[in-house]
This record gives sequence, C-alpha cells and structure tokens, in this order.
Amino acid sequence: MAKRALVAAIILIVICGSIGSAGAAGVYDGIWVVTISSATDSTTHYVSINQNDSFLSAGFNVVMLSVRFGHAWGAAAAILSGTLAYGSLYDSTPAPSGSFTISFTDLQHLTGSGTTQGAPVTITGVRVF
Repeated sequence: MAKRALVAAIILIVICGSIGSAGAAGVYDGIWVVTISSATDSTTHYVSINQNDSFLSAGFNVVMLSVRFGHAWGAAAAILSGTLAYGSLYDSTPAPSGSFTISFTDLQHLTGSGTTQGAPVTITGVRVF
C-alpha cells in the first residue's frame, strides 16, 4: 500500500510539475528521450524529469515519469546530488522493477547503468526540451 501511495505521489508531482514548468526548480527538468539497452533488447522512452528539493525529507528530490508508446508507463524516484542521480524504478502496477544510477554529462545529455527486472542495462539520454 505504501508503494502505491509513493507512486501516486510521484505521478501527481510530475503532472503538477509539467503544468507549472515555467517555475521549474531543477537544472535538468524537462522532457528527455532515453534509451535503455540490455544484452537482448533496446527500448526508447520519453521521460519527464522534475526536481523539487522540498521532497528530500521523503527520500527523493527527483521524480521521473516514463512513457513508451504502446506500453505501460513507468516511474522513478531518485536523489540528485550534483550531476549524479540514483534511485528506484517502478512499473505501472506499481511494483519496484529495478534501480539506476545516471550522470548528467552536461545540460543536454545523460548516461548511466542499472538493473530492470534483474537484468543489467545501460542508459543514455538526450534532452528534447
């Protein structure tokens, strides 16, 4: 039940953050095209990244909502410190589905690694806007 509440809170924050994006707090806030690659597959996701440090007391300051056309959505909660973000992935059920660490190499690019459903993955991304 607590996991569902966390994911519901993440979704609400992402939606509210998207509506009021003119006042976005995070330097990496925006819409990103992210590719997640495993040994057997590569998928492209459209990810909204929103940072709000007032949620640090809840254990995260960045939320991400991932949309992949024709598939279920996903979410993530992360801690961003400098250019490094690490956190947990959730599927649409909302069950935990993995973890990740990403580095923002500049204001427009990210790279990292993680696990999803037990398999190692590499992560790359480019900010669209």
